[in-house]
Amino acid sequence: MTGAALLAVALSVEPSLMRLGSDARAAVRVQADAKPAIAASVGTIEGLHRARDGIWEAQYVPPDDAIPQVAILTAAAGGEVAWLAIPLWAEGDAVVKTRPRGRISVDSRLGRGTTFTILLPAAAEERKRA
Repeated sequence: MTGAALLAVALSVEPSLMRLGSDARAAVRVQADAKPAIAASVGTIEGLHRARDGIWEAQYVPPDDAIPQVAILTAAAGGEVAWLAIPLWAEGDAVVKTRPRGRISVDSRLGRGTTFTILLPAAAEERKRA
């Protein structure tokens, strides 16, 4: 099998990591001879157009919510499929209640656990909040 046959459909996105609330859009590029069907697991695809022979471009718009997640984009054309993952990250605040000098365990949805100790400042120790 030749390299050209392996790249019947190629998909790329810029930026490849998006900060929710900051990065409003990402440029999507598909290499395919026929018009591709592009889909996103979260967010939307807008403005698909032919940029030049064999190159199609569109915009990926992430979801409005600020929940960190991964968007899976797929492009299908001519019986071939390509996909990629776009990490969508965000920043936020969390209020944690515990006893003074307590241990707090944080577990992400990815199943990884991180345990750390927070030493509460004097003012926070009175309220038992950090």
